[in-house]
Amino acid sequence: MHRAGHPIVIVSNNATEAVETYLNRHGLDGLVSGIVGRQHGRPELMKPDPEPIERALRILGVDAVSCVLVGDSVTDIEASQHAGLWSVGYAKSAERSAELSEAGADAVVTAMSALAAALA
Repeated sequence: MHRAGHPIVIVSNNATEAVETYLNRHGLDGLVSGIVGRQHGRPELMKPDPEPIERALRILGVDAVSCVLVGDSVTDIEASQHAGLWSVGYAKSAERSAELSEAGADAVVTAMSALAAALA
């Protein structure tokens, strides 16, 4: 996404600090425009609630229709639907692929290279 010139905001049910630590350890911190993690003490606002995606849209300053959420869980797909985004499911197994498709993912990939090729 970054190489193709698309801004990236990570939306996670993990704490923002955990995501930041991961990105820093792997030298990826300069590739993202923002991180939206879970709000402390507010589990009801975690995905599949659309609230974290709505925060990401505010960071980007764009409408939902111009974005896509790439996620590996059913709650990711559900949250994208609630927020009005397109969704790409990332499945590491045939079982997960079926779950993401059944949840309503607009597309499912089994390798990130497929997504990268589509953007190139």
